[in-house]
Amino acid sequence: NYIKKAHHFGAKTIFTSLHIPEENFKNFHKHFKEVLDLCHKLNMDLVFDISPHTYEKLNLENGDYKALKNLGIETLRLDFGFEDINHIKVLSENFKLYMNASVIDQDYLDRAQAIGIDLSKIILSHNFYPKKDSGLSTESFIKRNFKFKKSNRPIQAFICGDKLKRFPMYEGLPTLEIHRDMKPFVSAVDLVRNFGIKEVLIGDSLGSDFLLEALSDFFLNDILTIPVHFHEDFNEFYDKILFSREDTSEYSIRIKDTRKENIEMNNSIKRKKGSITMDNKHYGRYSGELSLIKTDLEMDHRVNVIGFVSPGYIRLLDYVKDYEKIKFIPIKNEF
Repeated sequence: NYIKKAHHFGAKTIFTSLHIPEENFKNFHKHFKEVLDLCHKLNMDLVFDISPHTYEKLNLENGDYKALKNLGIETLRLDFGFEDINHIKVLSENFKLYMNASVIDQDYLDRAQAIGIDLSKIILSHNFYPKKDSGLSTESFIKRNFKFKKSNRPIQAFICGDKLKRFPMYEGLPTLEIHRDMKPFVSAVDLVRNFGIKEVLIGDSLGSDFLLEALSDFFLNDILTIPVHFHEDFNEFYDKILFSREDTSEYSIRIKDTRKENIEMNNSIKRKKGSITMDNKHYGRYSGELSLIKTDLEMDHRVNVIGFVSPGYIRLLDYVKDYEKIKFIPIKNEF
């Protein structure tokens, strides 16, 4: 059901592992066939993360890639233990390949290309890190991805789930350590806007309906979903597409086409980062203009505070681009 739901929201890739030490593979073949058939039906790419331990886990002869192919596996993601470039060439001729972007480098890809591996068919997919404090640093991530620019291949990275963390640690499965305790949707926007990542996967067992829908709107419709709370008289701004101005300020994000004459002064208090404000009639022609506050500002009698961004999503304000499509949803819809 979760796969069907993810497909409904536009997911194209399902990622699973065939070498988790704690996993019981006793009923593997039954569950494998069920998931494989469903992914074929939905035209989703089912990626199997493998290491040399995979063969042992599945009671196969070590290195018997043909047995994997006979199972119906079409796509592999190579984790540790695949240093033999010639063996990788054979695999690339029999499977769609994802390479571990957290451990290989551009030199590795150059050597692969030199022996005839078609890099146009290779996707680069970073690790996720179950162990707390072990995820990649932003500096390492940037340096590694910069070196891959030459190959011009898609790069994937992982964010945590927000509904069910994966065993045995239950502490999230992010690529970047800074994302472990961050709201997963914020992590995804960070990967895209700050690091140029084009493809994002949810590392954990389940993402919420909110996360799936927010990711769908962001990747497919270029809409930035922001959970907020509006004071009672301003519910009209929920669940509609608004646009930021093309000339974003370092202090605030101004929303287009929201001006309205004769807004009375009300709740003109200090504007903390994350506040949502509306200019009142004392601001003249700006009356009614909606803004999102990006940094703490003093009170201004010409500006009313009418709501706030959910605390875990305030960081999104730093990623808003010019003429951004924004959708405000009630905080309760996040859960």
